[in-house]
Amino acid sequence: MVTATQFYAVTGSATAPDPALLLTFKSVFEHFPGSIVTLLIGVSLLFGHFERSGSLSWLTDKVYKAIGEHTLLIPWVGYMIGLFISTAGAFSTATITLLVPVIAALGRRMPRIFFISEVAAIVGANTGALSPINPVGTVIRDSANHAQVSFNGWQLWLLGTIVSVSTVLVLQIIFSPSRIQDSTNGKKNRLVVWLY
Repeated sequence: MVTATQFYAVTGSATAPDPALLLTFKSVFEHFPGSIVTLLIGVSLLFGHFERSGSLSWLTDKVYKAIGEHTLLIPWVGYMIGLFISTAGAFSTATITLLVPVIAALGRRMPRIFFISEVAAIVGANTGALSPINPVGTVIRDSANHAQVSFNGWQLWLLGTIVSVSTVLVLQIIFSPSRIQDSTNGKKNRLVVWLY
């Protein structure tokens, strides 16, 4: 809930009971996160062009064609593409929105690796958001600076990458094609995961 003080400070209303509560335009812009806003606009324009031009779909399609039937590598391709794009500055949600349908199209041909491929891409995209050049990483750094905490942004990104690689590796073992069986009961095939 906004207090009267905050309202007068933000609006600069001449009706404020205490003139000391008024902020000048200069003081407002001193506290305005201009670097984050500039980064958001730049990344949005760049990634919007990347999406509209079809470059992401083209790149992903070429990579998956090069891999062929090496099913163990397919989840890692989604992971690496998601990690790279988010590390370069794109919002992880935008990366996921673009990657999930591409991987779903691949999943129709290889249903046994569909789940782990989608999860790997999502984990990679979210991990890349820790990058210091990603808007999320920038917000984390600014929050840490306000709390007078210093850290290396790339070390945080590397730690997140190590944890996410380990997570995807464990999930790939659990959901490996050898543990998944097609059920022939009924007309529709369903996937059964054996977790033993």
